[in-house]
Amino acid sequence: MGAPTDPSASSTSSGTAEPLASDLEWGRIVRLRVVRHLTSIIRRWYRVEIAFSDSSGYVRAFEGNRIFEPTNAVCRMVLSTRDGFRQCIASSRETHDVVKKIGKPGESKRSFPVGETRCHMGLRQIAVPIEIAGKVIGSVIAGGLIPPGDPEETKRELSEGAASFGLSRESVENAFAHLPRIDETSLEYLLELVAAVVKEIVAFHQEVAEKERSIARLAEQLSGTHGFKQVLGQSRPMKEMLAVLERVSPSDSTILLQGENGTGKELVARAIHFESPRRDKPFVTQSAAAFNDNLLESELFGHVKGSFTGAIKDKKGLAEIADGGTFFLDEVGEMSPAMQVKILRVLQEGTFTPVGSTEMKRVNMRLICATNRDLRRMVERGEFREDLYYRINVINVTVPPLRDRRDDIPILVKHFLKQLAVEKKERPRDMHTLVMERFFDYEWPGNIRELENEVERLVVLAGDDPVVTADLLSARIKERSGRANVRGVRIEKTLDEILAEVERRVLTEGLRKTRWNKTQLAKQLGISRKGLIAKVQRYQLDRRKDPR
Repeated sequence: MGAPTDPSASSTSSGTAEPLASDLEWGRIVRLRVVRHLTSIIRRWYRVEIAFSDSSGYVRAFEGNRIFEPTNAVCRMVLSTRDGFRQCIASSRETHDVVKKIGKPGESKRSFPVGETRCHMGLRQIAVPIEIAGKVIGSVIAGGLIPPGDPEETKRELSEGAASFGLSRESVENAFAHLPRIDETSLEYLLELVAAVVKEIVAFHQEVAEKERSIARLAEQLSGTHGFKQVLGQSRPMKEMLAVLERVSPSDSTILLQGENGTGKELVARAIHFESPRRDKPFVTQSAAAFNDNLLESELFGHVKGSFTGAIKDKKGLAEIADGGTFFLDEVGEMSPAMQVKILRVLQEGTFTPVGSTEMKRVNMRLICATNRDLRRMVERGEFREDLYYRINVINVTVPPLRDRRDDIPILVKHFLKQLAVEKKERPRDMHTLVMERFFDYEWPGNIRELENEVERLVVLAGDDPVVTADLLSARIKERSGRANVRGVRIEKTLDEILAEVERRVLTEGLRKTRWNKTQLAKQLGISRKGLIAKVQRYQLDRRKDPR
């Protein structure tokens, strides 16, 4: 009875690895309040030893991986010897093997199964299995009991066993006088308490497993919702940007996203996070232009109670919340020189100090910054620290404006129409050809955000009409302040036909670039080779007819 956590406890005696999914979180289990309370009661009332064996039969769950110090004098003496220590480990394994074979409760009046063995010293060991999903992955063992029968015979057996470990007969006989003697009625009460410990462990394990499943489901949903698949676009500028992001996302390098307002820099930052190894950790966003210096510092780094008027309690900063994950700092060019110094310290040393505190805190987060300003010129004018500029500009990515990726307008419009249809629980509307022509002509100074707002406005104004007409367009778009011509798609077509034309052009260009290597192109486009072949056949693309 009573062995330490063995370093090889993840393997069985035959050397085959136990499935990690069946392991219990013993370090947390031993600290559960109910488990601690019940085991304390058992030890105090019945003077028996309580131990927890894992799926391999090793005794586990001792805080700090310290060697278990039993209160039972016999066990304590035996564990003090090397051979006795090994024998205790072997006894725990034997008990676990018995427990694994006992199965479900039989004819016994008990509502739970119980296994019983004798340890190498001849003392009684009774165990209740920890069973989850039909598999015994551990047990709670009550040991160090005098077995039924002649006590003198047990004493002789103990004395003989002690001699084999170099212990004196006299010391063992003195310890024997203090061993617990439990009648069968008391034993049933004892086992009920042991079963209660098992029940608490199973409930805790199931709760942890459910949380892990929820986190896994959420991570999968979020990666599908916020990954690169949600960064819509098949135009050349978007494909070039996404190719860069796919290479840099797995790293921890700081990224500077540059681009005009409304281009979707936060969406891109979110996609980077959910395509990175940090996807299961927090993604935190903050605009540096949203607060003045004092409030921004409190938001980023937190504050302690009483540090300023209104600070009625301690508050965690966003940097601390983002620990292990990604922090997206938007409008980084709006920060004052004082705040720039504090951000630089986080990047260089990974430390910060909450407002009003003297305690330095450490944080491990990936920083993604964004701005619509020319930081290089700001550095030249002395408005932005040069050292911070180079720290955040490790990887520079420009998010293209909508006017440079007009081929993506039909894709974005269809996406926004579908979103609105889901929200309103109706069939998606269609856009009249003239509406799409005006969209292609317009310069979109507000970029994707402006396009999304215009699509929503048109759907609202259209009422129940299935087709949105050009007379509903905003005045600024009707004026067609942009270019007079848009290459290739200024023809009378429906939105689906325009999308098909764009898709056909993308496939043609991709096939030429890859020298008609369909496997390579399918991988680049993120579709199956079978799906690509179907599209090639649909658009009747033939290498022999390709003029290039």
